Parts: sequence; structure tokens; C-alpha cells
Amino acid sequence: MIKLKGISKRYDSSVIFENLSYEFKDNGFYFLLGKSGSGKTTLLNLLGNLEVCRKRCRCMLCISGSKFIN
Repeated sequence: MIKLKGISKRYDSSVIFENLSYEFKDNGFYFLLGKSGSGKTTLLNLLGNLEVCRKRCRCMLCISGSKFIN
């Protein structure tokens, strides 16, 4: 299971995510759909720890019970 809690991301003055929370259940298929610039790649980069959440924001990523807090 992957659980996102309180994820926020901005690029300069553009808000990509603000307090995003979602839980990906085990044994499921998920698709990210959206127009160009909507944050699909940013979300994948956050999940892969290639990017971090906003510095002033506390966010949590849980993967199979292990917590990663920024």
C-alpha cells in the first residue's frame, strides 16, 4: 500500500498540489490522466523521492507501512 498525506508542491507561483492525500491499495492498477502541466510527472517524482514537498509543509509518504516524512 502507498499512502500520501498532506502533499503540497509549488513551482514559483504555480500551485501543483495543495494538501493532496490519497491511498493506493495493494493489488490494483492505477492510471494518471491529465493535461500537460497538471502534475502527473511531479507526483511520480515525489513517489520515487526524486523531488521533495514544499519546505514549509510537512508531508508524509507511507509505502507498505514504512513512513517517509519531509
